Amino acid sequence: MIYMMNLSREVTNVLSTGIDIYNCAICLFMIFSLAAKVRTHKTIKYLVLSCISVLIYNIADIANWIAEGNSPAWHVPYLHIMMFIFYLMVPVTLLFLIKYIQAYFYPKKISPWCFNISLIFAITYICFLIATPFTGLFYYFTPDNYYMRGKYNWISVLFFIIFYLLSVIVIFINRKLFNKRQLRVFLSFPFLPLLMHVIQLKFYGLGLVNTGMTFSILFIFMNAHQDLEIYYKRSTDEVQDKEQKLIKFQEHTINSLSNLVENRDTETGEHAKRTSIFIEILAHQTLKDGHYTEILTEDYIKNMVKAAPMHDIGKIVVSDTLLKKPGKLSFEEYELMKEHASEGGRIVKDIIGISDDRDYVKTAIEMAQWHHEHWDGTGYPDRLKKTEIPLCARFMAIADVFDALVFERCYKKPIPPDQAFEIMLAESATHFDPILIEEFLKVKDQILRIISE
Repeated sequence: MIYMMNLSREVTNVLSTGIDIYNCAICLFMIFSLAAKVRTHKTIKYLVLSCISVLIYNIADIANWIAEGNSPAWHVPYLHIMMFIFYLMVPVTLLFLIKYIQAYFYPKKISPWCFNISLIFAITYICFLIATPFTGLFYYFTPDNYYMRGKYNWISVLFFIIFYLLSVIVIFINRKLFNKRQLRVFLSFPFLPLLMHVIQLKFYGLGLVNTGMTFSILFIFMNAHQDLEIYYKRSTDEVQDKEQKLIKFQEHTINSLSNLVENRDTETGEHAKRTSIFIEILAHQTLKDGHYTEILTEDYIKNMVKAAPMHDIGKIVVSDTLLKKPGKLSFEEYELMKEHASEGGRIVKDIIGISDDRDYVKTAIEMAQWHHEHWDGTGYPDRLKKTEIPLCARFMAIADVFDALVFERCYKKPIPPDQAFEIMLAESATHFDPILIEEFLKVKDQILRIISE
């Protein structure tokens, strides 16, 4: 430390310039990091202004170090201007910081007198500062253009101490608003520069106060960054929670509507739930065995499971006379009944077409519209065949028909599960996709457990 005291003015200028450049880099980093957030977080504005004022403070100091000792006359007003700005930025930074604290805790109120008193002291200080170039009050320049502390420089130091104490008072009076982390961070502003001021009084020539101010603002910046991370995480969690609630509401509405349609046919509404389960079991087995992997992904399976309850929603356009008829439908009645498939696709599109999940919407429409298509092209409404039929609709066809076989309907009695599996197998490659029927037989035990519950 004693060695530092004996360094020449030229050496201390170089060291201080290097320190100030480092401080400027930190300030620029903070400004650019916060600039994008000013529009969405109004409190950040005053922190950015604090960073800018400290940046200017460091730039003015660099300008002074570089210009000192140069003899051309035009450097004299230049040095006075830069030194004036250097001294000015201390109260300006304080005022911005107090405004930041006020905005930080909004809508909780911080007494306005804190800022007003600080403003009065700042104006008084500026009056002394304005008089300095003419009186040498705070500083003066030697004939060879070197900065020197004025006879009454202690007044500026006293004002600096008052500014720091004012910030401490603001924080202390409103300490109940701060948590421990915030209290430590905001107290760094008065503490670090004040400590550096004391050190610099002994080691004249080194720009230490600038570093104290820069790092105190850096700590406040880091606190703001942590707060923003917490805010964004909380906001993200809230958005996800709302999305989940909306999805659950949508699914509940869809299931209720589907059950309403089923109940018109004296069903219990469990048909929609069971078919979803059948599809999930069958799809995972098919994926496990490596079939249709270019289409059949985990997301595709989830979409099928969610969309399955809507497959018969088109029945809402079918009259109760047809839905509840205990016997076989006539040709004309059957033609009317078949309209529920194409109507189902339209209704599903109307209900969930606004969803951002386009894959889910597409899957739901395809399952509702084409689950009555047959592998051999004899189905309805569009007589699609084989792989022209969307994969999800082929899954839906198996789940729908099997459930209709093993559970009672108004037009038929239930049949034993083993017999139902035989019927499904017999219609492989005619009604159903033969690969999916093969996989369906592999999960027979799981299916039997579901229908027995």
